[in-house]
Amino acid sequence: MSEELILPKKPTKAQLKNPSPLLIFGQPKIGKTTCIANLKNNLVLNFEDKVQSADGMVMYIDSLKKLKEVAQAIKKADKPYTYITIDTLTKVEEMCITEAEKIYMRTPMGKDWIRRDENGKLMQSCGKGKYTSVLFLPNGSGYQYLRQAFKQVTNLIESLADNIIYIAHVKTTNILKDGAEISSHDINLIGKNKQTISADAQAIAFMTRINKKNYLSFLPSDDILAGCKIKRLEGKEILISEYDDEENLITYWDQIYIK
Repeated sequence: MSEELILPKKPTKAQLKNPSPLLIFGQPKIGKTTCIANLKNNLVLNFEDKVQSADGMVMYIDSLKKLKEVAQAIKKADKPYTYITIDTLTKVEEMCITEAEKIYMRTPMGKDWIRRDENGKLMQSCGKGKYTSVLFLPNGSGYQYLRQAFKQVTNLIESLADNIIYIAHVKTTNILKDGAEISSHDINLIGKNKQTISADAQAIAFMTRINKKNYLSFLPSDDILAGCKIKRLEGKEILISEYDDEENLITYWDQIYIK
């Protein structure tokens, strides 16, 4: 017998305390990875740099196959990490293109996507030979398979820890406002993947650096995509890290994550 449905009779307090997923984007080389790797018990899965460039628990991931192996090991270890960071989500999306082709090949339309001759050479008459990538299928029909692959991967990632942090590259475009051209900073993801991850994220922050200090801005504007579903962070700009006079990195993640 199912539980009796009880309808609310009065307002209740919001229960969301900490943002997960937290999506952080910003210009290259401003210290995003260094700052986030300083977060205690945070596993950084780095899809960008073969050589570790930040102190912390960092693993280089060169393929989705490796990601799945790491995910299996994390689950087998009973999910020991408080935080898991993906650096970067933009690179993960690139890796999902191969997975998208596999999804397409399981459809009736994609059964001849890859065909090879007797010498093992790709035939130019097959889908892969003609279009080179599933993203170049006619009428943009291939993007749906990328969205499916991307969603499968982010679902896997979000099953590995209570707190997920995504780092993404920034994409700068020029827009017109009141007849003037201004630069707009956006997440560097393709179309609906950006929309989906932005909707799923509990918070989106734009990181900036001023001298030796890094800030996270949750303040949305015409030129920056940002925001937060948590009232204590909504519309705020928070000092998240700085270097002292002896070049020691000090971080203030307790401003973002509370107990």
